[in-house]
Amino acid sequence: MDEAKRAILENLFKRRTAYRKLFLDDEGTLKPEAVKVLDHLARHSRLYTSAIQTTDQGAADPFAMAYNNGARDLLMMILGELEKPLPDLARILAQHEQDEAYV
Repeated sequence: MDEAKRAILENLFKRRTAYRKLFLDDEGTLKPEAVKVLDHLARHSRLYTSAIQTTDQGAADPFAMAYNNGARDLLMMILGELEKPLPDLARILAQHEQDEAYV
């Protein structure tokens, strides 16, 4: 493997390791603080509702839709780095919502 490819792979490994240290405990389970952050990102990105927003006149707002999709992309990128699929997140957040009221 040439030097450039090795450097890229090393960078990817370091980035993934940083995400995992930030969000996961030693067993690979989401930390309680991570659940709160991911819950906030899921709600902010309208993950569980439609990304379609309308103007006061009832027309679809393409800028708001693009913004919401960008926020969703960010959340999905974080889940990818953590190697946590969306169904796992949905289950964890549903349990989190039962455990305490969302503020």
